[in-house]
Amino acid sequence: MLIPLPVGFPYVSRGWLAVLMVNAIVGSASLAALSEWRRVANVNENWVVNAVVIGSALPATYLIVIFRCATPTAASGTSRTSCVSRARVVEVADAAGRSLERDLHDGAQQRLLAMSVTMERARKEMSAGRTESAEALLKQLSHDNLDVLAELRELARGVYPPLLTERGPVAAIQSAARRSVVPVTLDADSFPRPAQQIEVAAYFCIMEALTNAAKHSGASDVHITVKGRPRLVFTVSDNGRGFDPGSVSTGGLLGMEARAAAAGGTIVLDTAPGRGTSLTGTFPLDAVG
Repeated sequence: MLIPLPVGFPYVSRGWLAVLMVNAIVGSASLAALSEWRRVANVNENWVVNAVVIGSALPATYLIVIFRCATPTAASGTSRTSCVSRARVVEVADAAGRSLERDLHDGAQQRLLAMSVTMERARKEMSAGRTESAEALLKQLSHDNLDVLAELRELARGVYPPLLTERGPVAAIQSAARRSVVPVTLDADSFPRPAQQIEVAAYFCIMEALTNAAKHSGASDVHITVKGRPRLVFTVSDNGRGFDPGSVSTGGLLGMEARAAAAGGTIVLDTAPGRGTSLTGTFPLDAVG
């Protein structure tokens, strides 16, 4: 009668525990009454009295058993919580590492790609004898190099690009658009700055899309729109060759989706061979504080 209680305690509801308790008490009391009735030498001449005494002790006995069962269960629950917490710490550390990797890939890489194109243009201008134009390009390279160094220093300290910190996402996107290898048209509303996590996620998703357009699409134009109300929504569209999402590696897209999801947002990719690519990100402004 007692076995179902310690066995079932961690797994059944309070209602079922009450049923098992009543079953154990009634069943045990009945067995006690039967044994007293059949016993020849009685402690008390009235066997019913002996049965009542034994039966009255049963609830306290079962409560003690349940309490002793609950203690290891609570300890086990604490242990499981600790394991979950440790796993969460490891997960957060891994996510931070991946986030830094994406920041380097989406930010500094895009700048370095633009610099390589500028260097090639300067080489051609120099070869053609247009020294003034080549000098202007080299001067631009010098400024770009300083910008990249500053961004890498900031990222090394775990901080996102300084312009994003100081002036917000629209100014940071404008700066990136001016440096882009592919001509960029930016259509951005003026809106209050969202939470920092949303700013960072939206900015680097846009940088990833811009880098992909420059490297893979063969586009001659990229159009970026950013809307701040009632939610933050951005779209990066290009007129390139497009692609079949099922036939290429989705690592970059998964990285953007992970970054957006961490900030409470979503990423939607729309592309097909021959009709360009469009990436849309949506972030509820109350998703993070």
